[in-house]
Amino acid sequence: NDPNNPRKRKKLTKKQHHPPILSHCSAVVKLTKDKSDLFVGHGTWDDLNTMIKLFRCYNFPFRLNKNSSALVPAPIVTFSGYPGVLVSGDDFYITSQGLALISSEIGPAPNPDIYVNKGYTTTNIRMSALRIIVGLRICTDIPSLANILYIQDSGTGNNDWLVVDYKKFTPGSSLPPNTVWYFGSYPKMIKTYDVTDTINKQGYLGLYNIPMDSDLYNFGGWLGSNATDAIKQGEKSGDWTKQSVLDLYSYDKNPRALIVQAKHDSVATLDDFKELVRYNDYTADCTSCFAAGPGGANPWNAMLSRGDLVDPNTNYPADLAYGNCFGGIDTKVVNSSLVKSLNYWVIMGPVHNDNLPVFKFSDNPDVCSTTDYPISKVVDKWDFPWVKT
Repeated sequence: NDPNNPRKRKKLTKKQHHPPILSHCSAVVKLTKDKSDLFVGHGTWDDLNTMIKLFRCYNFPFRLNKNSSALVPAPIVTFSGYPGVLVSGDDFYITSQGLALISSEIGPAPNPDIYVNKGYTTTNIRMSALRIIVGLRICTDIPSLANILYIQDSGTGNNDWLVVDYKKFTPGSSLPPNTVWYFGSYPKMIKTYDVTDTINKQGYLGLYNIPMDSDLYNFGGWLGSNATDAIKQGEKSGDWTKQSVLDLYSYDKNPRALIVQAKHDSVATLDDFKELVRYNDYTADCTSCFAAGPGGANPWNAMLSRGDLVDPNTNYPADLAYGNCFGGIDTKVVNSSLVKSLNYWVIMGPVHNDNLPVFKFSDNPDVCSTTDYPISKVVDKWDFPWVKT
């Protein structure tokens, strides 16, 4: 299982070409132990065809409405995005009101029944990306954003969000109420509340594609068919236990959660935080292990996944067996100093380190063909430094 030697992949089935449910972004808010700084970080997981990105800063001094001369409170919004797309898509935003917003996808939920005949509106709605960008422009604080973000919500754009109000941060002091909030939703269920006290007590909060809120978790059926199938697969093969499956699909015991729990205390600087949000050392850190035996280490089980390194010869549950050109494609981080100038640090490309090779399309012809991945003709080797916007 040497990741430095490209392995020939088994031909993927049509089902394998669909990413697993545990596969769209990691996000972390971290208060340093001495309370000297507050970090926000986000790592996008997506198809590797999407690695050509734009990092935009819009300065539009719109009026609040056509009958008013008053301007929107936050005319400047900066975010990570894509060519030809006017909104983020990643859901990493910073505003001139000092708000920072990050998300991790929690939908479609494992239980498809919540999307059928539940009475959520399919007309008179606004796309979530539009509601976000408008809400961020007109709001000066998080409670106001919570009140308007889900107006005309279809129920289908399902994410966990963490929103930070940097105006409330004072270096060296505990965070006051309404500094950090959690938002989350499924059809007919919306949860928004202050989580500042949790940040003060444990020093961090993370998002890992599994609902942080227990009501949303249960409503979304996170111990439903995917988990049940994985349990049966483990019982048949003997490669893993029922408890390991329950942990995999839990908010606070999944591998990414355990990684942050183990490593957040050592984060003292922004450089430390960069390493945490990008962390993937699956060949050496058994937090990433799942299946029994030496082949159990899995490159999905990390803050920034490497789907191209999944070993097709090792038995995994379906949500960890997706070996393809998919995984972590970038990382963005900001702190209390950078947010004042609407800057942040960004790095593009899959994570690499002493134990993981630099990603090259030409090393993965079986899963990243030039026909399916035309981006490979633009940039083959993804070995880039951190850049400050």
